[in-house]
Amino acid sequence: MAEPLETRNFFPALQRNVTPTASGSEVVSYTSDLGNGGPILTLIHGYPQSAFIWRHLVPLLQPKVSLFIPQLPGYGISTPISAGTGDHTKRAVGRALLDALSQVFGTNTSSSSSSPRPIILAGHDRGARICHRLAVDASPSSHPEIQTFFSALNLSVQGVIMLDILPTKSQWDLFSSPSVSQGYFHWPLLANVELAVPMIQAFGVANWHGKNHER
Repeated sequence: MAEPLETRNFFPALQRNVTPTASGSEVVSYTSDLGNGGPILTLIHGYPQSAFIWRHLVPLLQPKVSLFIPQLPGYGISTPISAGTGDHTKRAVGRALLDALSQVFGTNTSSSSSSPRPIILAGHDRGARICHRLAVDASPSSHPEIQTFFSALNLSVQGVIMLDILPTKSQWDLFSSPSVSQGYFHWPLLANVELAVPMIQAFGVANWHGKNHER
């Protein structure tokens, strides 16, 4: 009998973690650490996918760089953020992921080095937009209160890799095209959290993801 999806380790060569975060989400992630304070590469999947999309890259990357591969909160494996609040913004999700990363790698513990651990943010689709949000927040021009989040976790963003996205505003502008609106109907739907969540739950999360992959 197949192992339930929620407890399956998609990457047997990596460590599977379930990490409670301040956001309320228990973040599932798969990690490897080469140590020596070297950079950690995050691989954040998009919509409506899972971390399984990185399966062909992991064997190539694991010998070269430390890895943090999370399952996005609310996508069926990591639990949602702050049940009942509806706060699934890219910033909130990104912070939940980095909270989990910091705990797994021990960057904010007294035993960690004084120098921030460098991270490289890489993502696809929704994951890329989360990386974009975090990179902007980590920039020197951000408000000091926002930058404090990274210093508290003892992390430093060293690079960003954004796969398969247009600038967010450009994507919204394209909705004047009926064909684009049909293909990307989930954008305006998911932007209305209070309506989208009960609709998807009523339809069934597995059905929702399955039908989206078939379109």
